[in-house]
Amino acid sequence: MRAAAGGALLALLLAGWWAGLYEESRTGTLLAIALLAALPAAAVLAVCGEGGRRPARLRRALLPVAAGAVALTGLAAAVTGRGPLEFAALSGDAWRDLARVLPDGLAAGETASTPASPDDDAAFIRLLDLALAGLVGGGVWLALVRRRAGAAVVVAGAGVAYRWTVEAPGAALAAGCLTLAVMLGALALIAPGGAPPGGARARSVRRPGAPLRAAGTLAVVIAVAGALGTGPAQDGRGWWDWRDWGTGDVAAGAGLDVQQNYGQLRWPEVPREVLRVRTPRPLPMRAIALGAFDGAAFTWDQSRGSRPVRVVAGGATLRYPAPGASAPVRQSVTLAATEAPLVLAGGRLLQVRGGLGGQADEVGGEGLRVAPALGPGDSYRVEVEVPDPDPAGLIGARGYAPGEVEPGTTDVRAGPGGPALTVPLWGTGGTAPTDAELGEYAPVRALARRVAGDAGSPYVAVNRIEAHLRSDYAYDEAPPFPSPGTPPLADFLFTTRRGFCQHFAGSMALMLRTLGIPARVAVGYTAGRLEPESGDWVVLDRDAHAWVEVQLPGAGWVPFDPTPGRYAPNRVSVGSPDYSPPEEDAPAAESVTPAPVAVPPDAAPAQAAPVRPEPAAPAPDAPAAAGAEGDGGERPWWPGAAGLAVLGLVGAAPAGRALRRARRRRLPDERGRVLGAVADLEQDLRALGAAPAPTRDAAGRARELQERFGVDARGLYRRAEEACYGRAEPSPGSGAAAWREARRVRRQVAARRGRLRRAAAFVGLARHGTLDGS
Repeated sequence: MRAAAGGALLALLLAGWWAGLYEESRTGTLLAIALLAALPAAAVLAVCGEGGRRPARLRRALLPVAAGAVALTGLAAAVTGRGPLEFAALSGDAWRDLARVLPDGLAAGETASTPASPDDDAAFIRLLDLALAGLVGGGVWLALVRRRAGAAVVVAGAGVAYRWTVEAPGAALAAGCLTLAVMLGALALIAPGGAPPGGARARSVRRPGAPLRAAGTLAVVIAVAGALGTGPAQDGRGWWDWRDWGTGDVAAGAGLDVQQNYGQLRWPEVPREVLRVRTPRPLPMRAIALGAFDGAAFTWDQSRGSRPVRVVAGGATLRYPAPGASAPVRQSVTLAATEAPLVLAGGRLLQVRGGLGGQADEVGGEGLRVAPALGPGDSYRVEVEVPDPDPAGLIGARGYAPGEVEPGTTDVRAGPGGPALTVPLWGTGGTAPTDAELGEYAPVRALARRVAGDAGSPYVAVNRIEAHLRSDYAYDEAPPFPSPGTPPLADFLFTTRRGFCQHFAGSMALMLRTLGIPARVAVGYTAGRLEPESGDWVVLDRDAHAWVEVQLPGAGWVPFDPTPGRYAPNRVSVGSPDYSPPEEDAPAAESVTPAPVAVPPDAAPAQAAPVRPEPAAPAPDAPAAAGAEGDGGERPWWPGAAGLAVLGLVGAAPAGRALRRARRRRLPDERGRVLGAVADLEQDLRALGAAPAPTRDAAGRARELQERFGVDARGLYRRAEEACYGRAEPSPGSGAAAWREARRVRRQVAARRGRLRRAAAFVGLARHGTLDGS
């Protein structure tokens, strides 16, 4: 019984921690998986005894076999989602689904993230369920049958370590102490007095005072762990700081992942302050530029090496202001709870004063790497140069001067591992790569050429491509994952047309390179939000951002931002509040789009090298077809297929909406419930063709609904803006209030749409759209 109690503790520990790997609550399912995984070991212990070696009659030996069969059937049903009877009846389809769990889950794990979503990460979730079953089953078998207490605890520890590695606990110290206490308690229960060799049963030898000694040892271990985790300075770093551990690229510090993954954004539930900036004007905080394209994503080009920078009295000078440039901007930066091996600054870094120690070198497109890294509480001052060229001068610059552009800044690759293809500089007339050499990126070049149109200078082409991405593509932090085998940027441009800053920046830089215009992706943070009390600009972890830097003739590297709702700090970018195109009668004036432009009607991707190899691929702007893809004809058509299709057509959309709303209303935090209410409302408004434009901010969306329908949604969008960007958790009841307001807005807008439109939206047959037609 003691061993059983110890095994149960380990099983509950694993199931409890494993629940944090899922986006939705699956406590009941995980407990069922743990119980089924432990069933064979419990049956063997009951029948055969400790060590599994007690002689047993045949009918008694059949109990473990039956328990194993029941456990396998139940686990297979729980993991695959099929009914247990299908496995019991030896259904080929059911067992094939089980066989595909491991390969499909490993493949999905390349792009999945945690907490895993049942909608987007179904294959990965099945693999997680299978892994939990293996960990619980192995640990309980070692605890109950083999009485290997240490091995059982190691198995449980491996499961907890994986959970903490991919999804760190919120209160690390308390979580670690609780887990350690459970493991030590299980260790004492499984082997209270030690078992004889060979697994033979024997009475445990107890010594006087053993419970007191065990309790004292447990208290000492927990106290030592707590001391290692807190440290003497009360600064949150501790004597033995786990945040100093790291693998991989040193450039991935500052709480900032510089790798461009094009997957989905998963922000922490509670925003974390990264840094504070004292600055005369808000500027995006740049860390590094990614100047290499590896065939799938923009990366840090480490092959170019670095330039050592001399550190004197904690500061360094990288360069001096360019002749005729505007006066440098001075900023003071203080790091919060983060490590930063890269100096964050709001422009082209000129000087750093204070905070540096050891060594420094210039890397990644004028970024500064320091060793040792800057840490929480460290402060430094910087002088930066903010490029702000004259639009008229850029329009008049028709080409690049000899030697002005660094080699490799127009290189592209047709795929990962492929050779670098150098695109001739704009206006040089060199031989461009063929469509066959570009492969699946040939349509990207065709789109770039059509959007740029008759542009006579690199700047005009840049301006038109930036405006095209800002107007014709939607911002989405959780876009669909790219189809297997499809380059993510091509998938974004021609299929999903939804993404976040990495998709927009990578696509713009790639399109420009195919035209022979040098471009790279800059990574850092937006300017954050002004704190009136202190005058500081507070930057949070969710302010991480990527934009584009373009080398223009005579102007050097100039920032542009194609992401809707973001801006670049200069007047030549369409996304800037100070955007200032020249007057029509100015010298060398050209059509520069004072507002975002649309692609000409003939700007379809080239057909010689389509992004998707399947025949009859849908058009890029076609709505997704309803229903799931087939499985190659393995399952037969049943006689009632037509009737089920009709029923599904009528009832699927309402049922899906009901489930969607129920899930969003039950989110565990007020912030999620508020944002879920707005997301649910806009999803329904899209079905009615009445959703506000996704490129507008919260106030703009409320104003659009007021102007078109006379519906006041200001309160709802104000709540959403505070929930999305506010540092404090919304007050209790904010979620319920947001859902009430969303229901009112939905009803008032629907009342102003036609009956046919409402009916089509109800059954899911309406074409989704926004008020601006997108």
